[in-house]
Amino acid sequence: LLGICLGMQLLFDESCEYGRHEGLGFVPGKIASLAEDLEDKRLKVPHIGWNALRIVRDDPLFKYVRDGEYVYYVHSFYGRDCAESTLATSEYGLTVTGVVRRGLVWGTQFHPEKSGDTGLRLLRAFGELLGGLMRILPAIDLRDGKVVRLYQGDYDNMTVYGQDPAAQAAAFAAAGAGDLHVVDLDGAKDGTTANFDVIREIVKTSGLSVEVGGGIRDEERIRRYLDLGAERVILGTVAIRNFDFTARMAKTYGSHIAVGVDARDGFVAVNGWKELTGERGVAFCRRLRDAGVRTVIYTDISRDGAEQGTNLALYRELTAIRGLNIIASGGVSFEEELLELRDMGVWGAILGKALYTGKLDLARAVRLAEKEADA
Repeated sequence: LLGICLGMQLLFDESCEYGRHEGLGFVPGKIASLAEDLEDKRLKVPHIGWNALRIVRDDPLFKYVRDGEYVYYVHSFYGRDCAESTLATSEYGLTVTGVVRRGLVWGTQFHPEKSGDTGLRLLRAFGELLGGLMRILPAIDLRDGKVVRLYQGDYDNMTVYGQDPAAQAAAFAAAGAGDLHVVDLDGAKDGTTANFDVIREIVKTSGLSVEVGGGIRDEERIRRYLDLGAERVILGTVAIRNFDFTARMAKTYGSHIAVGVDARDGFVAVNGWKELTGERGVAFCRRLRDAGVRTVIYTDISRDGAEQGTNLALYRELTAIRGLNIIASGGVSFEEELLELRDMGVWGAILGKALYTGKLDLARAVRLAEKEADA
């Protein structure tokens, strides 16, 4: 159960609003008056506005929320005498109880639904606590306007799976997908936008939430893809070559920016996976999180296209990075893996070759990710 604002106050033992009234008793403590308890009477009540959230006790509700992010309050009363249940606070002339928890009951004094992307991420985490869902992202890699797959990034080891990318996207949508991962391989190789019109058609006609990567190295191209209606734009090599630029783009475009981290033997690879850097992949993900990046698509290159399974141990390590959405990419080939990725809290899983060869069925994969199919 999640109580919001007055809904949180109802969870307490009692409230002093319009006299003393018994609450539901889920959270020990009482609801007190801001106007009476504020020492600085110049502060306005009701308290209406944005305040930094200070996390005092870690909790799965904060999986995608970082300490110090701002949330939106509208209230005249607040929770008191509830230290054992308090997960987060804010300051408004006194310490306001922001989030409480007792067992499987949570409450927020602020309004997540009015708190922009921060609030949406908190609600996403709550949804996952309910058994929620892991996003399934079928992949379309584009070269010369065709649907293709490379083996471990090798342009000389390519298989063509379709001549009509928009039709392929429509087929994915018909199978139950809500998301799509698109990579412009020509753009990744030479920086061109040869597949721009194809991507535009996919975004326009598929009805899917589309993330796009491949050759995106400046803000102009970011804006062009977002103006098309893409949900996320993926930065690759530029993220490690120009980290300051990446941090600025994350600050400017928020959740619409993702970073693709491709690693071999634990180290980040760039330039089409041909060049290995000295940057360790997991540590780089922490740097990205600290710079404001919210979504990372992490690929273990050795698993990509091999249909031998993905690196589950790696994703367990990555999902421990609080405040970062992890999308697993590379080698996801078995239903059992989808179940494990889902249960460890991976935000999404990209399915590529295993879909095209029939090793995985997309419709069933979506149901598994949403915990609607038998394991």
